[in-house]
Amino acid sequence: MTAQRDGVDQRALLNLADRVKAKLGEGAVVLGGASDGRVALVASFTGGAVERGLSAAEIVRGAAEVMGGGGGGRDDVAQAGGRDPERLDDALAAARKAIERALGA
Repeated sequence: MTAQRDGVDQRALLNLADRVKAKLGEGAVVLGGASDGRVALVASFTGGAVERGLSAAEIVRGAAEVMGGGGGGRDDVAQAGGRDPERLDDALAAARKAIERALGA
C-alpha cells in the first residue's frame, strides 16, 4: 500500500504506517508527505513481506532518489527525505512499482 498524507512530520508518518501495517496483517506500507517544503517517506513491512524478498530500505532509497533525496533503514522499516515536493506522487508510484516487481506481480 502506498499513500500520501501532507502536513505531518516523518515520525507521525512512521506511526501511521505501523498502525496501517498492523491492520493489514501481512503487507508493505509506504507513506509520503510534504510539510514546510520538505518531503518525507517512510516504509514499514511485515515479517512476511521481508521473507518474500522485500527490503524497506531498498524501496525507500529508490523512491527518495526520484525526489532528489536519500534514505535508508532496515529490511522492515526505513525512512527517507527529499527536496522536491512536486515529485512525491512519482516517488510513491516508484515505490509501488518496485514492490510489485520484487513480488513478481
